[in-house]
Amino acid sequence: MKVLVGEDGFKVESSSQKGVFYKVKPEKPECSCPAFRFRYLRQAVVCKHVQAVQEYLHQRKGKVYEKILGFVKEIGEVDAVTLLERFGEEDVNELLRRGELLESRGKIRLLE
Repeated sequence: MKVLVGEDGFKVESSSQKGVFYKVKPEKPECSCPAFRFRYLRQAVVCKHVQAVQEYLHQRKGKVYEKILGFVKEIGEVDAVTLLERFGEEDVNELLRRGELLESRGKIRLLE
């Protein structure tokens, strides 16, 4: 499924009608397709467009995590402030929370 990212959020192309796109807000979740209104509002099941955006975001996060881990592996031990400035607090904190990175005295290294 084609996922487009724009200033106003995500759009996912219909699988049955080429050129027709639905607006998706994965955090709510919400989609402008007819199936979403039926499934989510009645059964609390998201549509395939919301699922496509959630998968897209999951894959993107995985790539960011790989970059962070690769950077730390290459250097060995990184100043925490440098890592946070380069990759952002949210992603670095998630890797620390998951135990893939360890922080001690302002330095971050890989779990060995």
